[in-house]
Amino acid sequence: MASCLADNGWRSADGPVIGVALAGTGYGSDGNIWGGEWFVGDYGEFRRAAHLEYLPLPGGDAAIQHPWRAAAGYLYRLLGREAIPESLAPASHLPLILQQIDRRI
Repeated sequence: MASCLADNGWRSADGPVIGVALAGTGYGSDGNIWGGEWFVGDYGEFRRAAHLEYLPLPGGDAAIQHPWRAAAGYLYRLLGREAIPESLAPASHLPLILQQIDRRI
């Protein structure tokens, strides 16, 4: 958000702004994985005003290399365990992925 302010000649006297960040995922200040935030602030401080719903990301960083893991987490949370097709993941991996989601790993 700060780089956008600087690119547009924003001055602190102009007051706070609302910034939307849809730049991928990363650990937020609360220890959760963030991705899709609405911030209010300026160069010196910000507050997180809203965000997309937290969803399971089985295997954490492994989901970056294997996007089907993230898809499994979304399907599980939004539609239930039964909505995950067996063809989504290698057959040997699916039981482990379901355990990771159930155990919040």
